[in-house]
Amino acid sequence: NKIVAEVKDEDGNVTPAVDGNTLRFFVDGILVGTSTIVNGTANVTYNFTNFTVGKHEILVIYSGTLQKTITAITISLSSGWNMISVPLRIVNCTDSLWAITYDAQNGGWGQWGTTKNLEPDKGYFVYSPEAKNITFLGDPVTINEIKLTAGWNLIPSPKEIDLSKYDLKQETYNNMTGYGWYLTGSDYTLTTKTEPYKAYWVYANSNI
Repeated sequence: NKIVAEVKDEDGNVTPAVDGNTLRFFVDGILVGTSTIVNGTANVTYNFTNFTVGKHEILVIYSGTLQKTITAITISLSSGWNMISVPLRIVNCTDSLWAITYDAQNGGWGQWGTTKNLEPDKGYFVYSPEAKNITFLGDPVTINEIKLTAGWNLIPSPKEIDLSKYDLKQETYNNMTGYGWYLTGSDYTLTTKTEPYKAYWVYANSNI
């Protein structure tokens, strides 16, 4: 029989192991094999005839660093206020940002100030004195769900999201109908589907 183990990062994403690091294989707390990573994989072979039939605890430990995939995301900022989100664990960006987010659970705004670290699971208001592009570098973060509190929420958009599938309040404004509010210039537009790397106001009818 074959046992396959995958290396995952802190977000649960499968991540390539780095060559030269070590894989250790334990059965019932006993080290039964060690192997070095080569071409992203390692193999340990062991004869289980020394163990009795029944349940046994198998533990595989990877010792070393993970191979991170650095991704670049460029977002165009308009002069004034922008609503953005960045699905990266940011390691660098081309400029500091005046940014603030909204805490739906406590019903209040976060701390306002300059930063280069936007959290991947939050939507932000960002102020720019001029129109410009800003590039973020970081490790991609997979966001499978966004938890909402009953009432207003400022949500990120890591990918296109169909808001009509959720228990959200449908709004009508300026002959537009939708579930998500997005700031365009000095006014809002309504939408049913979000666009990646933007942020949206939505009103949740219940905790989701």
